Amino acid sequence: MDGSEANDCFGYSLTAGDFNGDGRDDLAVGAPHEDTGASEIAGAGAVNILYGSAAGLTATGNQEWYQDSPGIGGTAEAGDLFGYTLAALPHTTITQKIYLPLIIR
Repeated sequence: MDGSEANDCFGYSLTAGDFNGDGRDDLAVGAPHEDTGASEIAGAGAVNILYGSAAGLTATGNQEWYQDSPGIGGTAEAGDLFGYTLAALPHTTITQKIYLPLIIR
């Protein structure tokens, strides 16, 4: 994310899970009105991941995801609101988990 701006709605949605498989809880934070990408697409939305450490959540190594990020389906468009809703769903086995960002259109 490019920094706090009026109406980004950072924290509008939250979910926790072990997203990097290190055994520590991480936090996904939605910012559905974030302007994203090199061309700053208005309201395309983004999700920021804060990873857990021995001392708790840390911004070190955090990641930003939006629809034009590698591995994320779709194309960022104005008003997509990516990150409006988040869910962390455990997989049926103990060692695997599936995490899905939900998109409202």
